[in-house]
Amino acid sequence: MSRVKLYLDEDAMRKALLFGLRTKLVDVVTALEAGLVNQPDAEHLRWATGEGRVL
Repeated sequence: MSRVKLYLDEDAMRKALLFGLRTKLVDVVTALEAGLVNQPDAEHLRWATGEGRVL
């Protein structure tokens, strides 16, 4: 079964949200973890798409 993989940019990197998603075993990566803080939106989209993640 295919599972959704998420990518959270700076607008959605709230600790409570990240904690809740990971508690439910959701595969999620943040902009901080990906080294993309302060990058343009197009770069976030490019990276997420390349990793097969939903932004």
